[in-house]
Amino acid sequence: MSCTCKKGVVMEEHPIKTCLHCKYVICENSMPRESFNINESVLDKNGLPTGKYTIREVKEITIVRGSHDDIQGWHY
Repeated sequence: MSCTCKKGVVMEEHPIKTCLHCKYVICENSMPRESFNINESVLDKNGLPTGKYTIREVKEITIVRGSHDDIQGWHY
């Protein structure tokens, strides 16, 4: 059974795994496109969490790319 994405010549591994094209699209779509807020733990002077949180806006992310220039992950 081949992949149903029909995006040209791709390594088809469906239904055992997602084909490479579909895998890359899923990873691309997981990346945030706009800034977002996170709850960040407030630390005391010793670096231990105080139990309080502050909201921080993340405006930039770092993209981790693989050998095929595909997105493998991201972090802020």
